[in-house]
Amino acid sequence: LATDDQRDLLSAKAEAAKLRECLDAQERLRWDRDRALARGETPPPEAKWPCDHSKGTKAGSDTALVPIMEEVGDPILVYSKRSHPQGPRNWIESTSLFKPENHFFCARPGKPAQPMTKHPAVRLAYPVRRAHVTLVEYGDPKRPRPRILWDAVFAQQRPSRDIDPTLPAEGGAKPSFRQPCPPAQDLPWRVELHVTGEDPRTKDADYRPPFSPPDPGHPNRDINETAMFEARLVRSDDVRVQGRR
Repeated sequence: LATDDQRDLLSAKAEAAKLRECLDAQERLRWDRDRALARGETPPPEAKWPCDHSKGTKAGSDTALVPIMEEVGDPILVYSKRSHPQGPRNWIESTSLFKPENHFFCARPGKPAQPMTKHPAVRLAYPVRRAHVTLVEYGDPKRPRPRILWDAVFAQQRPSRDIDPTLPAEGGAKPSFRQPCPPAQDLPWRVELHVTGEDPRTKDADYRPPFSPPDPGHPNRDINETAMFEARLVRSDDVRVQGRR
């Protein structure tokens, strides 16, 4: 016999399937409206948003949710074999983006992304100068629509390995962090974190002719890493949340 947790998980999967069917229908209706407008025809009624069937939680309701997250694939590290003959020597060690207590994801489905006075913490393996952090919201993996939520530069002058949540940005296209926000409960929602930075020990002269041979004792610690994550907003009592504590 199925346990209560197993039944809850099966119920959540069934609700997610209903949600997917509803969202697909809404997307078809949007395409029909766009096509009719392009032809100068009378469009069908506009799709009503949202269609969240899961456990009675509607977008904009007062039921707060928490994010659960899985990394999608392996991180991508870009480097030059000439400057990094031993491979990449710097990487993202951790980020606080998905910790529920930090509220970096919206707590209610469909709530518009809000600018925040703080941002996720990012820790690197080694200090860098000019750390450039970008968070792109791709959304539904079946219909990705990239949108930059955060683009900030830190450590312009003083190298650091830690980007603390209250550290003010020193530049960037969107220095104020905005929350990713799936439109419905238990809908897979993807975001991409990209971090670049320069090894503060590197001298520009080393990268102009005549090139100096790489020093095995001082490997290049530039960073250029991209990581994709898939998040879902679920109830705090969801079995998947309990299993991560």
